[in-house]
Amino acid sequence: MYQSDTRATTRQIMMEITVTDIIAKIKEVHDVEIPVDIVELGLIYGVDIKDKIIITMSFTSPTCTYSEILVSDVKSVIEKTFNKECEVKVVFSPVWNLTFMSEEAQFILDITQDQIEESIKASQKFEENPEEFYANSIMSSMNYFM
Repeated sequence: MYQSDTRATTRQIMMEITVTDIIAKIKEVHDVEIPVDIVELGLIYGVDIKDKIIITMSFTSPTCTYSEILVSDVKSVIEKTFNKECEVKVVFSPVWNLTFMSEEAQFILDITQDQIEESIKASQKFEENPEEFYANSIMSSMNYFM
């Protein structure tokens, strides 16, 4: 009797995965260029727990160099930790901007009010004309490395 009660309890514990647990694990994932985890950056838009764990996220830019790595890292840490399939959905609506970051992340990265306002304007431009914004983002990235 005691043994079967223990098994039932173990099964119940294993099945009780919470959004808080998932977010805590995702906080282990960092963009290699930014010294803040992706949760504090505001890249995680949603967590849904069904027959699999579904993470909805975005990037700081549609041309994020590390997008595939970030998706792979999120998927990997969730599947290894919770032994459950994880699907990562990447979205660009709403368009990420600096206001999505936690105050702690803004402090660590020394974000100014002017930068926040500029980020809001850029995200609005993307909403209005994604193709043009995307092309300009690619050119900006290329110029950065030249």
